[in-house]
Amino acid sequence: LSLFGIGAVLTSEDGYCKIRDLTPEGPAAKSKRLKANDRIVAVAQGDEAPVDVVDMKLNKVVELIRGKKNTEVRLTIIPADA
Repeated sequence: LSLFGIGAVLTSEDGYCKIRDLTPEGPAAKSKRLKANDRIVAVAQGDEAPVDVVDMKLNKVVELIRGKKNTEVRLTIIPADA
């Protein structure tokens, strides 16, 4: 079994999980909805309810984002330019 992510390098800053970089050709880059410095505030897998990830440890946020290949993950973000 292997897990896949969204194709982004994440970091933790001021209690937020922040997107540092997008992996070229990764799911996040292909979606054209995420960009560097966006802050992730909630994560949901498939039809599950979103989980608030503010002040959550980065490794736990990554666990919530990862899933089996082709699994839908929904992120609630604060855009970098907000």
